Amino acid sequence: MVSCLCLGADVHAATDACVPAALAGAIDDAQRRAATDRAWQWTQRLVLEVGQRPAGTAAEQRAAEWAATEMERAGLEDVRLQPFEFTGWRRGEARVQIVAPFEHELAAAALGGSVASPPAGVTAPVIRIATAAELDAAAASEIAGRIVFIDQKLERSQDRSAYVAARQARTDAPGAAARRGAVAVLIRSLGTDANRLAHVGMTRYPPDVTPIPALALATPDADLLTMLLARGDGVSLRVQSSAQSQPGSRSRNVVGDLRASGSARQIVLLAAHIDSWDVGLGASDDASGVGVLLAVADLLRAHRALLRRDVRFVFYGAEEYAGAGAAPYADAAAGTVTHVAAIEEDLGTGRLWRLALPDGGQAPALVPALAAWLEPLGIALDEGRAAIGGTDLEPLRRRGVPVYDLDPDASEYFDVHHTDNDTLAHVSRDGLRQHVSAFASFALLFGGAPDDCVTSQSAGAGGNDMRRGTPREH
Repeated sequence: MVSCLCLGADVHAATDACVPAALAGAIDDAQRRAATDRAWQWTQRLVLEVGQRPAGTAAEQRAAEWAATEMERAGLEDVRLQPFEFTGWRRGEARVQIVAPFEHELAAAALGGSVASPPAGVTAPVIRIATAAELDAAAASEIAGRIVFIDQKLERSQDRSAYVAARQARTDAPGAAARRGAVAVLIRSLGTDANRLAHVGMTRYPPDVTPIPALALATPDADLLTMLLARGDGVSLRVQSSAQSQPGSRSRNVVGDLRASGSARQIVLLAAHIDSWDVGLGASDDASGVGVLLAVADLLRAHRALLRRDVRFVFYGAEEYAGAGAAPYADAAAGTVTHVAAIEEDLGTGRLWRLALPDGGQAPALVPALAAWLEPLGIALDEGRAAIGGTDLEPLRRRGVPVYDLDPDASEYFDVHHTDNDTLAHVSRDGLRQHVSAFASFALLFGGAPDDCVTSQSAGAGGNDMRRGTPREH
């Protein structure tokens, strides 16, 4: 039985200055029609028809072509592919062995962007460091010649705050350890599960250090290493990795617009990403985001005549590679249109529970109406936390574009994030329906409200990445 995610238009005063009667009717209609499985169907198709979509691979190229075709089927116009180059990476093979005082094989995977070991591997004693912050305070004499094990745990939380706080262990600790003379780095996986699967993700090295191999340990194996180190006998490991970077890799952003009649080239941006890691199937990260936004586009085209601003859908390429597609979009877009609002769908399919507003400035007059339409969906306005926006929106946010968050319940998301368990089994159909309803409401309100309802907050210079009618790149 399909749960109802609808809201009667009579709840809202038709004379509301920011939500005229016709717009209220359109939102009500979209919320009623969101109670279907269109988002699930698109999510399932992307996973079944393309599968894994590592950035810079032929599979990601197929995914971009697939997304462009589906954008057109969903009613979007001027669908185009925006190519860019970036430094890609391939995982290769990895092996981590405890060689003393006992022998154990540990479940591990190389971190994205990390480097290979010598063919025979690196063998050295291990030093446990509790957190990335503790590593920053460590002296080089403690670290030099050792394999550093960062034992920072990711706590389960409803939002992404715990992940954001712990992420430095993956992104920055390998570079910090290399600067202090370490020969390799292992991190406890940034996951909340107890599965014997490593959580992957990107790391980075400062330009003034020589990179060293960096890998993630599955949670049970990190526990085993912690217990063995606690015995005080001294532990040595052998770390082998054949990971390698691939400069000159190519990816593409996929862009499509729902045009408003007489638009002054103001844009409401809805974003997701088309690529995935080379583990799992990228179902929650981020095929589900693509599926939700295609379903939103399909709903909104029936109400195109009410739009005062274009609604733009961007499926970014190479997001998993430090958001490699984000700057090319922002750079190409600068100075040609204005983004009045931007939001990203990329944190799984848990039920949305919170709306966060842009940092700084006065909230636009539309916000109370937005909160009122979202509240019956179980989503509360949080005025105490500034929106993060997401990896792909960061360059736009830095340029002053107002970014918003619709936060899903992420309590279980980091059980599967960046692992082999990111499959369709962990995608919630009920969550997808609610996401479609909320994102469609957001797009219709910001796309259709009068100008003074959306521009009271200063909007930075965003931009259109291509002129009208630019043909799709192949």
